[in-house]
Amino acid sequence: MKKLITLILICIGLGTQAQTNGGIIVVGGVAVNVPDTSTTKYVQALYNGGDTLSLTQKFAANFLVTNEKVTGLWSKSKAEYPILGGTATSHKWNIKDPRDLDAAFRLTYSGTITHDATGMKGDGLTGISDTHLNAFFNLTLNNTHLSVYINSTSLKESSDIGTNLGIDTNRINIHTKWSDGNAYYDFYNGLKTRIILTNNDGLGMYLSNRVSSNYFKAYKSGVNIGYNTNVESNTNLINSNIYLLNISAGIYSDKRIAYSDIGSGLTDTEALNKSIIVTSFESILGRK
Repeated sequence: MKKLITLILICIGLGTQAQTNGGIIVVGGVAVNVPDTSTTKYVQALYNGGDTLSLTQKFAANFLVTNEKVTGLWSKSKAEYPILGGTATSHKWNIKDPRDLDAAFRLTYSGTITHDATGMKGDGLTGISDTHLNAFFNLTLNNTHLSVYINSTSLKESSDIGTNLGIDTNRINIHTKWSDGNAYYDFYNGLKTRIILTNNDGLGMYLSNRVSSNYFKAYKSGVNIGYNTNVESNTNLINSNIYLLNISAGIYSDKRIAYSDIGSGLTDTEALNKSIIVTSFESILGRK
């Protein structure tokens, strides 16, 4: 709650910028939530698709957008999925570009996925969400992050975000909780740059971040849980889409995802801010 209050106060202190771009502003001594134009476009896309959001959900969306803009994180995401509402349609939208197009990286589904207000949950057998964001064409080598927020977990051999194609030397993925209780973070060569976390809880915000050929960091809920400085020799990113609830190699997840994003590399401060903002976003929604 302290972190949430801090972030709201950041928005309150924006003055004119907050009034222009949206956020929490003080009018006559009262805090008022002013929708950012990006939030408005996202909410309108949901309405056009036949879905509605509660006042709390709209507030949470605006909180996410405005705080990411304040901290410079908004420009670091290519695809960002707040997974609001309670339907497959409402969950599919990329808040960065809420058009119903593959080129806008909105999600499409196959297999069995359960959608409700708490997120989207795979069946562990067939469910998969395709972002249509191809790593080779849409991301930058040695300058990439991906994240996923998990609010329901299990002990299972499953992949929650990434892409693999069965190639050990060129993969991007996060297994948030494997059957052995560990979390596995891979960024390119899983044989020499893998980071492993003993993960008793399994819930929370996972972020994988590469900013150079010899520096790869993994985070859980804002804490840097490990880094790898082995030199990565790959000269190209894998030519495959990024998936949620799978990694294109048949390792299906039964976890529940409440948020995810994909984008360029982050500084340590940005990675911490991302975790704080997303965790506070989930707190607002009551789905931590």
